[in-house]
Amino acid sequence: MAKGIEIEYIVVMNRIPELIAHVEAVSRAQPKKFADKVLSTSQGTVPVDTGELKGSGYSSSIAGGKEAEVGYTAEYAGYVEYGTYKMAAQPYLGPAFAVHAPEFIHEMGEGCFGAF
Repeated sequence: MAKGIEIEYIVVMNRIPELIAHVEAVSRAQPKKFADKVLSTSQGTVPVDTGELKGSGYSSSIAGGKEAEVGYTAEYAGYVEYGTYKMAAQPYLGPAFAVHAPEFIHEMGEGCFGAF
């Protein structure tokens, strides 16, 4: 080696597989967590007469955890949420979703890419 010549080594690390695994894990955890929050909030605002509607609420993980659903199985749930020509709407599920949607988007972004 000649005097005054510096050799620099550059190490390139491929973190893409690690990133993919991390995003996969977060994307499987967040939808159910979000659905549980929406269910909890909606059950706090759902109109209660007999308690059947409130008791019919559920949240479940679907599509291998990448999706979740939240809903109510009482056959009149949609009528209460959206109303009819004889009855005004008393929304409980839509507003609960709207409350938590920005938080869900933020948590997905932070959870997936905040560590990188």
